[in-house]
Amino acid sequence: MKVLSLSLLLCSFLAGGLFAGEQFFQPMTLDGPDIVAQDPAAESFFWRNTDPETLRYWPLFFLRSEDLKRKIESSYPLAFSVQRRGVNGAAVLLQPLVPRLSIEWRKKQFYLTREGKLWERDHPLNAVLTGIQPPKSPLFIMSDDLPSPRGTPAEGEVVSSADLPVESYMAWLDGLAKSGWMGAAKSVYVTRRAGHPLLELVLRIKEWNIRLLVRGDQDKWREYAEAVSQILNEFHFSGEDLIIDTTYTDRIIVRRVSRGGAEGSGR
Repeated sequence: MKVLSLSLLLCSFLAGGLFAGEQFFQPMTLDGPDIVAQDPAAESFFWRNTDPETLRYWPLFFLRSEDLKRKIESSYPLAFSVQRRGVNGAAVLLQPLVPRLSIEWRKKQFYLTREGKLWERDHPLNAVLTGIQPPKSPLFIMSDDLPSPRGTPAEGEVVSSADLPVESYMAWLDGLAKSGWMGAAKSVYVTRRAGHPLLELVLRIKEWNIRLLVRGDQDKWREYAEAVSQILNEFHFSGEDLIIDTTYTDRIIVRRVSRGGAEGSGR
Protein backbone atom coordinates (compact mmCIF):
# COMPACT_ATOMS: atom_id res chain seq x y z
CA MET A 1 0.00 0.00 0.00
CA LYS A 2 2.82 2.36 0.92
CA VAL A 3 4.58 1.56 -2.40
CA LEU A 4 1.40 2.33 -4.34
CA SER A 5 1.00 5.65 -2.57
CA LEU A 6 4.60 6.61 -3.35
CA SER A 7 4.10 5.70 -7.02
CA LEU A 8 0.97 7.81 -7.25
CA LEU A 9 2.76 10.70 -5.56
CA LEU A 10 5.69 10.45 -7.97
CA CYS A 11 3.38 10.39 -11.01
CA SER A 12 1.53 13.43 -9.71
CA PHE A 13 4.82 15.24 -9.20
CA LEU A 14 6.02 14.49 -12.73
CA ALA A 15 2.68 15.48 -14.26
CA GLY A 16 2.74 18.71 -12.31
CA GLY A 17 6.28 19.38 -13.45
CA LEU A 18 5.38 18.86 -17.08
CA PHE A 19 2.37 21.16 -16.76
CA ALA A 20 4.45 23.81 -15.04
CA GLY A 21 7.14 23.51 -17.72
CA GLU A 22 4.59 23.98 -20.45
CA GLN A 23 3.18 27.01 -18.63
CA PHE A 24 6.72 28.38 -18.22
CA PHE A 25 7.75 27.98 -21.87
CA GLN A 26 4.41 29.10 -23.37
CA PRO A 27 5.34 32.82 -23.26
CA MET A 28 8.56 31.92 -25.08
CA THR A 29 6.73 30.49 -28.10
CA LEU A 30 7.27 32.40 -31.33
CA ASP A 31 4.10 33.81 -32.89
CA GLY A 32 4.73 33.25 -36.58
CA PRO A 33 6.80 34.17 -38.39
CA ASP A 34 4.60 35.59 -41.13
CA ILE A 35 6.44 35.42 -44.45
CA VAL A 36 6.09 38.36 -46.81
CA ALA A 37 7.58 37.38 -50.16
CA GLN A 38 6.87 38.28 -53.78
CA ASP A 39 7.98 34.86 -54.95
CA PRO A 40 7.04 31.42 -53.56
CA ALA A 41 10.60 30.24 -54.22
CA ALA A 42 11.94 32.88 -51.83
CA GLU A 43 9.69 31.58 -49.05
CA SER A 44 10.86 28.01 -49.65
CA PHE A 45 14.49 29.16 -49.29
CA PHE A 46 13.64 30.61 -45.87
CA TRP A 47 12.07 27.39 -44.52
CA ARG A 48 14.94 25.36 -45.97
CA ASN A 49 17.49 27.33 -43.95
CA THR A 50 15.67 27.58 -40.62
CA ASP A 51 15.68 24.82 -37.96
CA PRO A 52 12.61 23.91 -35.83
CA GLU A 53 14.19 25.05 -32.55
CA THR A 54 14.76 28.57 -33.91
CA LEU A 55 11.16 28.73 -35.11
CA ARG A 56 9.75 27.54 -31.78
CA TYR A 57 11.10 30.12 -29.33
CA TRP A 58 11.08 33.84 -30.05
CA PRO A 59 14.26 34.65 -28.02
CA LEU A 60 16.20 32.16 -30.17
CA PHE A 61 14.62 33.44 -33.38
CA PHE A 62 15.58 37.06 -32.77
CA LEU A 63 19.00 36.06 -31.40
CA ARG A 64 19.77 34.06 -34.54
CA SER A 65 18.10 36.37 -37.07
CA GLU A 66 21.36 38.15 -38.01
CA ASP A 67 23.09 34.83 -38.71
CA LEU A 68 20.07 33.76 -40.75
CA LYS A 69 20.21 37.02 -42.68
CA ARG A 70 23.88 36.50 -43.55
CA LYS A 71 23.24 32.91 -44.59
CA ILE A 72 20.28 33.67 -46.86
CA GLU A 73 21.68 36.86 -48.39
CA SER A 74 24.98 35.16 -49.29
CA SER A 75 23.25 32.08 -50.74
CA TYR A 76 20.45 33.73 -52.73
CA PRO A 77 19.97 37.08 -54.52
CA LEU A 78 17.49 38.16 -51.86
CA ALA A 79 17.20 40.95 -49.31
CA PHE A 80 16.21 39.58 -45.88
CA SER A 81 14.74 41.62 -43.03
CA VAL A 82 12.76 40.89 -39.85
CA GLN A 83 10.01 43.04 -38.37
CA ARG A 84 9.08 42.48 -34.74
CA ARG A 85 5.39 42.36 -33.89
CA GLY A 86 4.74 42.77 -30.20
CA VAL A 87 6.86 40.74 -27.80
CA ASN A 88 6.85 37.33 -29.46
CA GLY A 89 5.62 37.97 -33.02
CA ALA A 90 7.69 38.37 -36.17
CA ALA A 91 7.33 38.96 -39.89
CA VAL A 92 10.05 38.05 -42.37
CA LEU A 93 10.41 40.11 -45.56
CA LEU A 94 12.13 38.50 -48.55
CA GLN A 95 12.64 40.63 -51.66
CA PRO A 96 14.60 39.81 -54.83
CA LEU A 97 17.64 42.02 -55.35
CA VAL A 98 17.31 44.72 -58.00
CA PRO A 99 20.22 44.78 -60.48
CA ARG A 100 21.11 48.31 -61.53
CA LEU A 101 24.11 47.44 -63.70
CA SER A 102 25.51 44.57 -65.70
CA ILE A 103 29.30 44.41 -65.42
CA GLU A 104 31.69 42.34 -67.51
CA TRP A 105 35.22 41.40 -66.47
CA ARG A 106 37.31 38.96 -68.49
CA LYS A 107 34.23 37.69 -70.38
CA LYS A 108 32.34 36.99 -67.13
CA GLN A 109 29.21 39.05 -66.48
CA PHE A 110 27.73 40.07 -63.14
CA TYR A 111 24.75 41.93 -61.78
CA LEU A 112 25.41 44.84 -59.41
CA THR A 113 22.88 46.50 -57.09
CA ARG A 114 22.99 50.07 -55.85
CA GLU A 115 23.80 48.68 -52.40
CA GLY A 116 26.90 46.93 -53.75
CA LYS A 117 25.67 43.32 -53.95
CA LEU A 118 27.19 41.36 -56.82
CA TRP A 119 26.44 37.93 -58.33
CA GLU A 120 26.79 36.14 -61.67
CA ARG A 121 24.42 37.23 -64.38
CA ASP A 122 23.92 33.68 -65.68
CA HIS A 123 23.32 32.09 -62.26
CA PRO A 124 20.32 29.67 -62.36
CA LEU A 125 18.66 31.43 -59.41
CA ASN A 126 18.02 34.46 -61.63
CA ALA A 127 15.52 32.36 -63.57
CA VAL A 128 14.01 30.82 -60.42
CA LEU A 129 13.28 34.15 -58.71
CA THR A 130 10.82 35.87 -61.03
CA GLY A 131 11.39 39.30 -59.48
CA ILE A 132 14.95 39.55 -60.84
CA GLN A 133 15.01 41.41 -64.16
CA PRO A 134 17.96 42.54 -66.32
CA PRO A 135 18.72 46.23 -65.83
CA LYS A 136 17.77 48.72 -68.54
CA SER A 137 21.26 50.16 -68.73
CA PRO A 138 24.32 49.63 -70.93
CA LEU A 139 26.86 46.94 -70.19
CA PHE A 140 29.88 48.24 -68.25
CA ILE A 141 32.98 46.39 -69.49
CA MET A 142 35.95 46.51 -67.13
CA SER A 143 39.46 46.38 -68.50
CA ASP A 144 41.16 43.03 -67.98
CA ASP A 145 43.96 44.67 -66.02
CA LEU A 146 41.55 45.97 -63.36
CA PRO A 147 41.04 43.79 -60.26
CA SER A 148 38.17 41.33 -60.20
CA PRO A 149 34.93 43.00 -59.08
CA ARG A 150 34.15 39.96 -56.94
CA GLY A 151 37.41 39.54 -55.07
CA THR A 152 37.73 36.07 -53.54
CA PRO A 153 34.28 34.74 -52.61
CA ALA A 154 33.85 32.27 -49.76
CA GLU A 155 33.10 28.66 -50.59
CA GLY A 156 29.48 28.27 -51.68
CA GLU A 157 28.90 32.02 -51.70
CA VAL A 158 26.52 33.14 -54.47
CA VAL A 159 26.11 36.83 -53.61
CA SER A 160 29.13 38.89 -52.57
CA SER A 161 29.89 42.45 -51.62
CA ALA A 162 31.37 44.00 -54.75
CA ASP A 163 35.10 44.68 -54.61
CA LEU A 164 34.96 47.89 -56.64
CA PRO A 165 33.99 51.57 -56.12
CA VAL A 166 30.22 51.06 -56.22
CA GLU A 167 29.52 54.77 -55.64
CA SER A 168 31.48 55.66 -58.78
CA TYR A 169 29.62 53.15 -60.94
CA MET A 170 26.27 54.41 -59.69
CA ALA A 171 27.37 58.01 -60.28
CA TRP A 172 28.28 57.10 -63.89
CA LEU A 173 24.88 55.47 -64.31
CA ASP A 174 23.18 58.59 -62.96
CA GLY A 175 25.37 60.68 -65.27
CA LEU A 176 24.14 58.75 -68.30
CA ALA A 177 20.58 59.52 -67.24
CA LYS A 178 21.39 63.23 -66.78
CA SER A 179 22.98 63.41 -70.22
CA GLY A 180 19.99 61.76 -71.90
CA TRP A 181 22.20 58.95 -73.27
CA MET A 182 20.73 56.01 -71.38
CA GLY A 183 19.05 54.70 -74.52
CA ALA A 184 21.88 55.72 -76.86
CA ALA A 185 24.70 54.08 -74.90
CA LYS A 186 25.42 50.54 -76.06
CA SER A 187 28.33 49.88 -73.70
CA VAL A 188 30.77 51.65 -71.39
CA TYR A 189 34.42 50.55 -71.21
CA VAL A 190 36.09 51.23 -67.86
CA THR A 191 39.85 51.54 -67.48
CA ARG A 192 42.44 53.82 -65.89
CA ARG A 193 44.78 56.37 -67.43
CA ALA A 194 47.34 58.45 -65.55
CA GLY A 195 45.86 57.32 -62.26
CA HIS A 196 42.30 58.39 -63.13
CA PRO A 197 39.28 56.32 -64.15
CA LEU A 198 38.67 56.61 -67.89
CA LEU A 199 35.34 55.81 -69.53
CA GLU A 200 34.81 55.11 -73.20
CA LEU A 201 31.13 55.34 -74.08
CA VAL A 202 29.93 53.65 -77.24
CA LEU A 203 26.95 55.74 -78.39
CA ARG A 204 24.54 55.50 -81.28
CA ILE A 205 23.04 58.96 -81.90
CA LYS A 206 20.91 59.20 -85.03
CA GLU A 207 23.15 58.00 -87.87
CA TRP A 208 26.42 58.38 -85.96
CA ASN A 209 28.42 55.80 -84.05
CA ILE A 210 30.40 57.69 -81.44
CA ARG A 211 33.18 56.66 -79.08
CA LEU A 212 33.23 59.28 -76.34
CA LEU A 213 36.16 59.45 -73.91
CA VAL A 214 35.44 61.08 -70.53
CA ARG A 215 37.16 61.31 -67.15
CA GLY A 216 35.35 59.10 -64.65
CA ASP A 217 36.28 61.32 -61.70
CA GLN A 218 34.58 64.45 -63.08
CA ASP A 219 30.84 65.10 -62.92
CA LYS A 220 30.40 66.98 -66.20
CA TRP A 221 27.73 64.91 -67.89
CA ARG A 222 25.53 67.82 -68.97
CA GLU A 223 28.58 69.59 -70.37
CA TYR A 224 29.52 66.45 -72.30
CA ALA A 225 26.01 66.21 -73.74
CA GLU A 226 26.04 69.85 -74.82
CA ALA A 227 29.48 69.47 -76.42
CA VAL A 228 28.50 66.37 -78.40
CA SER A 229 25.27 68.02 -79.56
CA GLN A 230 27.19 71.10 -80.71
CA ILE A 231 29.77 69.00 -82.57
CA LEU A 232 27.09 67.06 -84.42
CA ASN A 233 25.21 70.25 -85.32
CA GLU A 234 28.22 72.24 -86.52
CA PHE A 235 29.99 69.58 -88.55
CA HIS A 236 28.70 67.17 -91.13
CA PHE A 237 30.28 63.75 -90.94
CA SER A 238 28.58 61.87 -93.71
CA GLY A 239 29.32 58.13 -93.63
CA GLU A 240 31.81 58.50 -90.78
CA ASP A 241 32.01 57.47 -87.14
CA LEU A 242 33.51 59.75 -84.52
CA ILE A 243 35.95 59.56 -81.64
CA ILE A 244 35.38 62.47 -79.25
CA ASP A 245 37.97 62.92 -76.52
CA THR A 246 36.94 65.26 -73.68
CA THR A 247 39.73 64.31 -71.28
CA TYR A 248 41.93 67.34 -72.06
CA THR A 249 41.62 70.40 -69.87
CA ASP A 250 41.74 73.00 -72.66
CA ARG A 251 40.13 71.37 -75.69
CA ILE A 252 37.98 68.61 -77.10
CA ILE A 253 39.50 66.48 -79.84
CA VAL A 254 37.28 65.03 -82.56
CA ARG A 255 38.56 62.34 -84.91
CA ARG A 256 36.70 60.97 -87.89
CA VAL A 257 36.73 57.24 -88.56
CA SER A 258 35.42 56.04 -91.89
CA ARG A 259 33.02 53.12 -91.79
CA GLY A 260 35.81 51.11 -93.38
CA GLY A 261 37.90 51.61 -90.23
CA ALA A 262 40.53 54.20 -91.33
CA GLU A 263 40.94 57.08 -88.89
CA GLY A 264 40.75 60.57 -90.35
CA SER A 265 42.03 63.95 -89.21
CA GLY A 266 41.24 65.55 -85.90
CA ARG A 267 39.59 68.86 -85.19
